[in-house]
Amino acid sequence: MDPFWTSLSKYEISGYSIRSLTKEDRDEIFEFLQENSDYFLLENGRLPRDTDGQTFVTDLPPNKQPSDKFAISVDLDHRIAALVEIVRDYPEEHIWWIGLLLIHPSYRGIGLGGRICRLLEQLVCLMRGNEIRLGVLAKNIPGHHFWKRMGFTHIQTKHGMVIGEKTHTVHVMAKLLEQSASQKELTF
Repeated sequence: MDPFWTSLSKYEISGYSIRSLTKEDRDEIFEFLQENSDYFLLENGRLPRDTDGQTFVTDLPPNKQPSDKFAISVDLDHRIAALVEIVRDYPEEHIWWIGLLLIHPSYRGIGLGGRICRLLEQLVCLMRGNEIRLGVLAKNIPGHHFWKRMGFTHIQTKHGMVIGEKTHTVHVMAKLLEQSASQKELTF
């Protein structure tokens, strides 16, 4: 088993369970995406399709292998409360890329996103990562504010990014991680 999963399996977030997602979870992921159609419409310009559940698990950035991508579910009462996609060593070694952190509307605004972010930071440090990056759609004002509160800073703006049926301006944000953070006691 990958050391990331070994580390992740030791933690939970205040009663939520954490699990790895596979292609076999595509229907459950699709249902979650349908329940989050507000974000899906913003990002893709369309409602989720039944193939999007599998795509969430299998899509990879250029020059990455399936073993570099982690599709994660944070569950409460056997239902997905949040989806996370993170890729190791992308776009370069020791940098991890959060492709998606999507919280179900029923669980937004209660601190779950912040707890997930702190857990990811700790785990990336344990895996010898020293930075996390992500892209925020310029039109996703709440998302931008969230990542700023989490300590991420703007490093680049990319124009003309095509996602689904829409063209976006994307703000690339980054956070340098303290390696000593991985030594602190983890409480989420």
